[in-house]
Amino acid sequence: MPGNIETSVLIIGGGPCGLLTALLLARAGVPCVICEQHAGISTHPKAMGITRRTAEIFRQCGLLNEMKALEFATPETQLIIWGGTLCGEEYGRAALPDPNTRLSPCRPFHSPQPHTEQVLLNALMAEPLASVLFEHRVRHLRTLPQGVELELETPGGPVMARAEWAVAADGAGSHTRKSLGVEADGPGDLGHFLNVFFHADFGAGLAGKSALLYNILREDLVEFFVSVNGRDLWLMHHFLQSDNEVPKEDDLVGIIRSAAGIPDQRVKVLSVVPWVMSPKVAARFRSDRIFFTGDAAARLSPAGGMGMNTGLQSAHNLAWKLAAVIQGRAQESLLDSYEKERRGLSVAVMRHTNDNSGEVFQQVNCALSGDISGLKSLLQRSHRREEDLRFDIGAFYGDHVRFPHAATNGNGSSTLDWFGNGFVVVAGPQAAVGAPDLPRVEVLAEFSPELGCGPDGAVLVRPDGFIAWKKVSGATDEDIRTALDAALR
Repeated sequence: MPGNIETSVLIIGGGPCGLLTALLLARAGVPCVICEQHAGISTHPKAMGITRRTAEIFRQCGLLNEMKALEFATPETQLIIWGGTLCGEEYGRAALPDPNTRLSPCRPFHSPQPHTEQVLLNALMAEPLASVLFEHRVRHLRTLPQGVELELETPGGPVMARAEWAVAADGAGSHTRKSLGVEADGPGDLGHFLNVFFHADFGAGLAGKSALLYNILREDLVEFFVSVNGRDLWLMHHFLQSDNEVPKEDDLVGIIRSAAGIPDQRVKVLSVVPWVMSPKVAARFRSDRIFFTGDAAARLSPAGGMGMNTGLQSAHNLAWKLAAVIQGRAQESLLDSYEKERRGLSVAVMRHTNDNSGEVFQQVNCALSGDISGLKSLLQRSHRREEDLRFDIGAFYGDHVRFPHAATNGNGSSTLDWFGNGFVVVAGPQAAVGAPDLPRVEVLAEFSPELGCGPDGAVLVRPDGFIAWKKVSGATDEDIRTALDAALR
């Protein structure tokens, strides 16, 4: 029989959010174990878009270049195209928002979920304090006075696992959250889909029509295509228009050919995953010694690509706080701020993506009713042409604001690169701070206008890059000690 497991943090689920949580904890010096029910990481590219803020997190982890290894988008392909067929009739197109902004050193990019998970897994395997146990399914979970206990089903037999804390990153259907009686709130079932991963080289059929997203809408057909590699790998969201529709592989090949407008196109279906569009946010992000993150905390509409990004940003928020409490540097009450800072934001993002979905369904209804002229009119007013940097940069956690980006030299370095390893003081050149027992100090007079600080002001920045405290002028070491103490409560 396999040996029992003892660790500081048990993470239930080895998807992107579970992997990032473990990586951040291990690098902060906290032993942790991931228990994943599947035999390995995902092979199906469910999520692909990486926002600027998530890119900043990968940059902080030193993983950004590896994450971008499969990026193929160019300014010319930053498009959504609507049409009657993929390679034929076009109703309209819209350029996606400009990927460049002075507010971030990072651009949004394209990374299929298997690649994202592989990069995170590779980094995690290099950390001696972390381990990933595949084919370890949670059967029972209970909270102890000073920890949690899990009964696991493994290929070698049952195993007991114990830890001080647990993080549930076990997906939208989160068995953990449901077993703890934590409900999720949202608009309910908005549609059933098949997520179809397939190979097809449309070649010259897409000449002049290279894009990231294609919405194929007709009276007889509704399909949404996402380019996976910019060439011959695709993801199709097939809308199931009735409960009785159960397409087989041959049916899906026929649908793809019809949507492409090429009846004899060679198509190979690689995998099919059913899913339900049912946006919901958990009523609580914590149940005693167990935290929820990823889809277990917030399941979002895919319109806008914010689901995985919101989960990764929540994991980033939680990990440093959990590490600080476990290592005795912070009071346990600090952990209550995870829900305060992330749940309200998750609800706001859910509403934003629901608005996106509502617009898509308006377009679908026009197409299904045969009103193509009405559809084209809707496309002219599409707000998908616009950008809301509140969500793309994720710059706010409740009352906290992410430290502003500014280039620090000509080689691409950013002020954001200072953060990630503890609290940091950023002070003006005349501020009376800098005692050796305080966090590192950077003297940056030139950035004081963006911070709203004078030459003797200072800010205290958290490990996640968010400002914990600011004093416009007259900052002292005593002020910073008081602010640091407050930030760890």
